[in-house]
Amino acid sequence: MKTTTSIEIDATPEQVWPWIYDENKILQWVENLVHSESIEQVPGEVGSRFIDTFVENGREMTMEGVVKSYNEFTDYEVHLTGDLFDLTIAYELEDLNGSTRATQTSIVKLKGFFKLMAPLFLLMRGKSCRQQIEMMTKMKTLCEADVVDDTSENTEEIEY
Repeated sequence: MKTTTSIEIDATPEQVWPWIYDENKILQWVENLVHSESIEQVPGEVGSRFIDTFVENGREMTMEGVVKSYNEFTDYEVHLTGDLFDLTIAYELEDLNGSTRATQTSIVKLKGFFKLMAPLFLLMRGKSCRQQIEMMTKMKTLCEADVVDDTSENTEEIEY
Protein backbone atom coordinates (compact mmCIF):
# COMPACT_ATOMS: atom_id res chain seq x y z
CA MET A 1 0.00 0.00 0.00
CA LYS A 2 1.42 3.36 -1.02
CA THR A 3 0.40 6.78 0.27
CA THR A 4 1.80 10.19 -0.62
CA THR A 5 1.20 13.48 1.16
CA SER A 6 2.57 16.95 0.34
CA ILE A 7 2.38 20.10 2.41
CA GLU A 8 3.78 23.60 2.01
CA ILE A 9 5.77 24.87 4.98
CA ASP A 10 6.66 28.51 5.59
CA ALA A 11 10.35 27.71 6.13
CA THR A 12 13.41 26.99 4.02
CA PRO A 13 14.49 23.40 3.26
CA GLU A 14 17.39 23.92 5.71
CA GLN A 15 14.87 24.79 8.44
CA VAL A 16 12.55 21.87 7.58
CA TRP A 17 15.34 19.28 7.29
CA PRO A 18 15.79 18.65 11.06
CA TRP A 19 12.07 17.87 11.34
CA ILE A 20 12.39 14.91 8.98
CA TYR A 21 15.87 13.81 10.04
CA ASP A 22 16.52 14.53 13.75
CA GLU A 23 15.11 11.74 15.92
CA ASN A 24 14.26 14.15 18.76
CA LYS A 25 12.18 16.34 16.44
CA ILE A 26 10.54 13.35 14.72
CA LEU A 27 9.37 12.09 18.13
CA GLN A 28 7.40 15.34 18.49
CA TRP A 29 5.20 14.84 15.43
CA VAL A 30 5.03 11.11 14.61
CA GLU A 31 2.16 10.30 16.94
CA ASN A 32 2.83 6.64 17.68
CA LEU A 33 6.65 6.75 17.69
CA VAL A 34 7.78 6.61 21.32
CA HIS A 35 11.51 5.87 21.04
CA SER A 36 14.21 6.08 18.38
CA GLU A 37 17.76 4.90 18.91
CA SER A 38 20.77 4.94 16.61
CA ILE A 39 22.55 1.58 16.30
CA GLU A 40 25.25 2.45 13.78
CA GLN A 41 26.21 5.77 12.18
CA VAL A 42 27.83 5.49 8.76
CA PRO A 43 29.80 8.35 7.15
CA GLY A 44 27.60 9.89 4.48
CA GLU A 45 24.56 8.53 6.37
CA VAL A 46 23.45 5.88 3.81
CA GLY A 47 23.61 2.53 5.59
CA SER A 48 23.18 4.03 9.07
CA ARG A 49 20.96 1.82 11.22
CA PHE A 50 18.47 2.56 14.00
CA ILE A 51 15.66 1.02 16.01
CA ASP A 52 12.26 2.70 16.30
CA THR A 53 9.63 1.71 18.85
CA PHE A 54 5.98 2.45 18.12
CA VAL A 55 2.84 2.00 20.22
CA GLU A 56 -0.28 1.17 18.23
CA ASN A 57 -3.57 0.37 20.00
CA GLY A 58 -1.69 -0.14 23.28
CA ARG A 59 0.76 -2.64 21.78
CA GLU A 60 4.47 -1.94 21.45
CA MET A 61 6.14 -2.71 18.13
CA THR A 62 9.86 -2.43 17.42
CA MET A 63 11.22 -2.01 13.90
CA GLU A 64 14.81 -1.95 12.71
CA GLY A 65 15.60 0.76 10.19
CA VAL A 66 18.30 1.58 7.70
CA VAL A 67 18.95 4.81 5.80
CA LYS A 68 18.60 4.13 2.05
CA SER A 69 19.04 7.66 0.69
CA TYR A 70 20.42 10.84 2.23
CA ASN A 71 20.85 14.11 0.36
CA GLU A 72 20.91 16.89 2.93
CA PHE A 73 18.11 19.45 2.54
CA THR A 74 16.53 17.66 -0.47
CA ASP A 75 15.63 14.01 0.21
CA TYR A 76 15.84 11.26 2.78
CA GLU A 77 14.62 7.65 2.67
CA VAL A 78 14.53 4.96 5.32
CA HIS A 79 13.44 1.33 5.27
CA LEU A 80 11.97 -0.20 8.43
CA THR A 81 11.60 -3.93 8.99
CA GLY A 82 9.18 -5.40 11.52
CA ASP A 83 7.54 -8.72 12.28
CA LEU A 84 4.21 -7.83 10.65
CA PHE A 85 5.23 -5.56 7.78
CA ASP A 86 8.05 -3.59 6.17
CA LEU A 87 7.77 0.16 5.72
CA THR A 88 9.65 2.47 3.39
CA ILE A 89 9.33 6.19 4.09
CA ALA A 90 10.74 8.75 1.67
CA TYR A 91 10.81 12.52 2.15
CA GLU A 92 11.44 15.06 -0.55
CA LEU A 93 11.93 18.77 0.10
CA GLU A 94 11.35 21.22 -2.74
CA ASP A 95 12.63 24.78 -2.36
CA LEU A 96 9.86 27.27 -3.20
CA ASN A 97 11.98 30.41 -2.68
CA GLY A 98 11.44 30.96 1.02
CA SER A 99 9.03 28.15 1.69
CA THR A 100 9.27 24.39 1.17
CA ARG A 101 7.03 21.71 -0.25
CA ALA A 102 7.56 18.62 1.90
CA THR A 103 6.39 15.34 0.37
CA GLN A 104 6.21 12.09 2.29
CA THR A 105 5.71 8.79 0.49
CA SER A 106 5.10 5.64 2.53
CA ILE A 107 5.05 2.11 1.17
CA VAL A 108 3.82 -0.73 3.40
CA LYS A 109 4.56 -4.36 2.50
CA LEU A 110 2.62 -6.83 4.61
CA LYS A 111 4.15 -10.11 5.81
CA GLY A 112 2.86 -13.57 6.62
CA PHE A 113 -0.76 -13.78 7.72
CA PHE A 114 -1.22 -10.06 7.11
CA LYS A 115 -0.72 -10.59 3.36
CA LEU A 116 -4.06 -12.40 3.41
CA MET A 117 -5.58 -9.33 5.01
CA ALA A 118 -4.38 -7.04 2.19
CA PRO A 119 -7.93 -6.30 0.90
CA LEU A 120 -8.92 -5.11 4.40
CA PHE A 121 -5.85 -2.88 4.58
CA LEU A 122 -6.78 -1.35 1.24
CA LEU A 123 -10.12 -0.38 2.74
CA MET A 124 -8.24 1.30 5.61
CA ARG A 125 -6.09 3.31 3.18
CA GLY A 126 -8.24 6.40 3.72
CA LYS A 127 -7.57 6.31 7.46
CA SER A 128 -3.85 5.91 6.80
CA CYS A 129 -3.88 8.93 4.45
CA ARG A 130 -5.71 11.04 7.05
CA GLN A 131 -3.17 10.07 9.72
CA GLN A 132 -0.31 10.95 7.38
CA ILE A 133 -1.88 14.36 6.65
CA GLU A 134 -2.44 15.00 10.38
CA MET A 135 1.18 14.17 11.20
CA MET A 136 2.58 16.27 8.35
CA THR A 137 0.36 19.17 9.47
CA LYS A 138 1.68 18.82 13.02
CA MET A 139 5.25 18.81 11.69
CA LYS A 140 4.48 21.96 9.66
CA THR A 141 3.09 23.72 12.75
CA LEU A 142 6.08 22.76 14.90
CA CYS A 143 8.58 23.70 12.21
CA GLU A 144 7.01 27.10 11.53
CA ALA A 145 6.84 27.84 15.28
CA ASP A 146 10.50 26.86 15.59
CA VAL A 147 11.42 29.24 12.75
CA VAL A 148 9.52 32.09 14.46
CA ASP A 149 11.30 31.31 17.76
CA ASP A 150 14.69 31.35 16.02
CA THR A 151 13.89 34.69 14.40
CA SER A 152 12.75 36.32 17.65
CA GLU A 153 15.84 35.07 19.52
CA ASN A 154 18.09 36.75 16.95
CA THR A 155 16.34 40.10 17.19
CA GLU A 156 18.00 42.77 19.29
CA GLU A 157 16.24 45.79 20.71
CA ILE A 158 17.94 49.05 19.85
CA GLU A 159 17.31 52.12 21.99
CA TYR A 160 17.67 55.57 20.50
